[in-house]
Amino acid sequence: MLGVVRCFRFALSLAILAAVSLATPRAFGEGIEFFEAKIRPVFVEHCYKCHSQDAGKVKGGLRLDSRAGLLRGGDNGPAIAPGDPEQSRLIQAVRYTDADLKMPPKNQKLSDQQIADLESWVKMGAPDPREGKALSAVSRDATRKHWAFQPVGQPRVPSVKKPSWTKTPVDAFILAKLEANRLQPAPAA
Repeated sequence: MLGVVRCFRFALSLAILAAVSLATPRAFGEGIEFFEAKIRPVFVEHCYKCHSQDAGKVKGGLRLDSRAGLLRGGDNGPAIAPGDPEQSRLIQAVRYTDADLKMPPKNQKLSDQQIADLESWVKMGAPDPREGKALSAVSRDATRKHWAFQPVGQPRVPSVKKPSWTKTPVDAFILAKLEANRLQPAPAA
């Protein structure tokens, strides 16, 4: 009987692991897409003027132009608590519920939809593709031109000077690059 229970637990563990591994990339991708479509534009339009590397003097020590800056936060601690909007100072600031913490300032409150999007983003764990050095304000359209966001296609196999050297289409790409740099392939091993 103990063997059956162990087998059941093992099978259940494998099923859970498979479900998580299949769901995670999609959820992550959807979260990144949500960030790019809904969150980054709000940051660029309403926040980067005071909270980015381009701001000159960063207000409150808070940088919102990188994931690290967002998590590190400013003079008063982290800006977000991924998964918990109620503990996120960013959410408190945009809701205008605290008289001393209202962002954007000067009664330029975000729309209810923008606030709801920020809350949803924090609830989903604040997925954010920005790594390393912060970039200056980049439009979503410019981001979409990156090769990783282009549809998969069939590339044209380049013509080469020594087609006899190629055995596969991949070899043609390699040889074309070598020829472009005036290099010769190494002899066969």
